[in-house]
Amino acid sequence: MANSINKKKLLINCKEATMLSVQKAEINLSFTDRMRLFIHLLICQYCRLFDKQIKMIDTILSTWNTNKKLTNDQKTALQAIIDKELN
Repeated sequence: MANSINKKKLLINCKEATMLSVQKAEINLSFTDRMRLFIHLLICQYCRLFDKQIKMIDTILSTWNTNKKLTNDQKTALQAIIDKELN
């Protein structure tokens, strides 16, 4: 019975796997989460593809260096758009 409980914790669905793939780019996952993701990626080709795409996007964004900054007027205009959409 204990083995079936441990297996359930290691097997995750695609939604959880995509969440872990995204988090992996941002933070260091725990050993358990890395194993859960690894096992899922062994099984699911679609999540493997998603994980590969996330890595590619992260690589591109980390090498994309820009020194452009928004002016205060641009920031105010963007904030107004966001506020309008939220209300």
